[in-house]
Amino acid sequence: MKEYLVSSDYGQWDNTWIVLAQNAKDAIEQVYQAYVVPLNEDVRIENEEAGYKMLRKCFKNELHARSIGSLHNEHGKIILVN
Repeated sequence: MKEYLVSSDYGQWDNTWIVLAQNAKDAIEQVYQAYVVPLNEDVRIENEEAGYKMLRKCFKNELHARSIGSLHNEHGKIILVN
């Protein structure tokens, strides 16, 4: 298991997570199931109440994961991500 930094391209929901996972795909899946699925349900409800697509859903391909170890630069320091 490794630590992964998962970030999102989803404009109205700009969060970053640190996830313990087997690989990057697993890290993305964990974030998707724990945060994105409930978010998308809230978006669906708000859009229904508004009567039009006021907000858009987040898609899994908008999540990106990198191993924490791969974020080090040549001097051994963590690179600023946000």
